[in-house]
Amino acid sequence: MINLKILIVKLHALGDLIIASPAVRRLKEGIPDAEFDLLTTTWTAPAMLNNPVINNIIAAPNEVFFKPGMHTINQTIKLIKKIRSNRYDAAVLFHVNKGIDYFLRLTGIKIRIMFAANYDDDGIYLDPTRHSALTACELADYAILRLSKKSLPPADLHTLRYEWYISDEESSKALSILKSANITPGKFM
Repeated sequence: MINLKILIVKLHALGDLIIASPAVRRLKEGIPDAEFDLLTTTWTAPAMLNNPVINNIIAAPNEVFFKPGMHTINQTIKLIKKIRSNRYDAAVLFHVNKGIDYFLRLTGIKIRIMFAANYDDDGIYLDPTRHSALTACELADYAILRLSKKSLPPADLHTLRYEWYISDEESSKALSILKSANITPGKFM
């Protein structure tokens, strides 16, 4: 099997990135030989550090996507060149934003899989009445089917695990803070 190089795109909201983490895991389960990089913003990138599914994180300054203008042109060009140099086979956009899709066109990524804007579009419709973790998993499943011709059993919302990996140093610091406050780990909410 040819190893694919896939760019996962989830920009901005920290909570949304964590909610998409089960879908990121599903991508790896469905295409285990693929290499997965993540394009996100500098504000949300720390939430995916140490995630074993992600090979590399490309952290774009927040303003490139959310406050673009003349002041971000150089940053945007550098980002396009960086992504282009990685020669991704495909991108999975956990967005319905056509502007982000257009940005990725400039990077040369030919296969871009994203949420459909409405039921008439090809792909997975981002239904705002359904839990976003479930629709993210459906988008991952759609990407797996398109890229590897395989399918996974449907995701079950009640068994999804949200992932945020921390380093051993961060874990030690957290345990130290709990100990200094006389709080037993696992015994608080």
